Amino acid sequence: MEEEKILTTQELADYMKVNEKTVIELAQVGELPGFKVGDQWRFSWTMIDRYMQGHVFDSSDDELDSILNTKEHLIPFSRLTGKTLIDLDLHADNKKQVISQLARLSHANHLTPSYEGLYIALEERAIT
Repeated sequence: MEEEKILTTQELADYMKVNEKTVIELAQVGELPGFKVGDQWRFSWTMIDRYMQGHVFDSSDDELDSILNTKEHLIPFSRLTGKTLIDLDLHADNKKQVISQLARLSHANHLTPSYEGLYIALEERAIT
């Protein structure tokens, strides 16, 4: 079993490419998922990835391009995926079934609040 990595505020600031003070302020207002140990904040890498994935899915195409197509990745693509986001046994006979499976997988991993909403958005995007 893989051990959960816990990040300090400085480690998270380095990972997110922001100032440590920004991390603390975001945690204090509940924007970043974290917990306190004594008077110091700690962050679950898994929860931070989910937080960042949610922000990536809410981003425009131009913002995503800047993340994924630059030499210095703001968020390495490898950190946006994980074992729970990969289905090697996905079976689909047509585009609608693929879209349905992707929406199901995203919803099951809490990346979208609504399977139906994501399915409709993906279907509309696939048409254009």
